[in-house]
Amino acid sequence: MPGSRPIRLTKIGDADSQDFEKGDSTQTSSSATIYKSDQQAQDAISEAAAGMSGTAAEGCFQDVVEKAARGEKGFKLGDVDIGELKFTPPDVDEAKAWQIVIPLEVTSGALKGLSPDVYIELTALREGDTVASVFTEDVLSEFDPALRNQLVQTVAGRMSGAS
Repeated sequence: MPGSRPIRLTKIGDADSQDFEKGDSTQTSSSATIYKSDQQAQDAISEAAAGMSGTAAEGCFQDVVEKAARGEKGFKLGDVDIGELKFTPPDVDEAKAWQIVIPLEVTSGALKGLSPDVYIELTALREGDTVASVFTEDVLSEFDPALRNQLVQTVAGRMSGAS
């Protein structure tokens, strides 16, 4: 909420997976964070959900993407769109997912006129005091939903096995 104080969270452990790629445009990774308590993990996922909603989040991502693309030639960025991602939630205490779509337009070179979209998907899972995230990215089309579901289920299974 605007004007509210940020929640103080105590991380007691975290881990990041390797980045996995398929071809030139498809990639995925995951991360997990263990908090001091179940309540802190619940607060962390609630804070993330609040941060991913509304035009402020879209504006923030727009700024980040524009800054990263500054100085790059040959394409133009469109307006970033963030929405909830429909997915099959695994059997964990809490699961949320979002999709970020970044439209591009190629303005020069052999691909001039092509208008690909970049799809970034974030799935957040909570089991007890642990929050895990699965990130996927693809260009031209959304990440394969069946593969994303398999990855999310695998991460959820590891979380349940660790508790």
